[in-house]
Amino acid sequence: MLNANYASLKAAQKKFLASADSVTAMNAESSSSNRDTMIPLTSSLYVPARLVPEAELLVDIGTNFLVGKRAPEAKEMLLKKADLLKSNTESLMKVIGGKQQNLETVNEMIMSRRLEASANKAQQGQVKFSQVK
Repeated sequence: MLNANYASLKAAQKKFLASADSVTAMNAESSSSNRDTMIPLTSSLYVPARLVPEAELLVDIGTNFLVGKRAPEAKEMLLKKADLLKSNTESLMKVIGGKQQNLETVNEMIMSRRLEASANKAQQGQVKFSQVK
């Protein structure tokens, strides 16, 4: 479960970083003049569009709530979200490491108790065998 959460956080972080890179690339391309491009609606459906310099971008700030931002502010916001996710993944990795260490400790305790129990059974078997003679 924790590993799945870690993978989700890393995927989200990569998406935010890719979005910030896209804002940078779009800003560089559209700064000279209006430029035609194709905007993806789905993974296989695109529509023609024109990039306008200094246009506002709609940025998802959570739960599909969109806010208009200029390119520099949008990029800054995306990078902040990526940094927040990075810190969350780092803290989650610490938790995962601690849980794994706890699991190893428990497994070692179980193995030692099993060895103790089997040694006690073997010793009790020898005592009973010697009493019979």
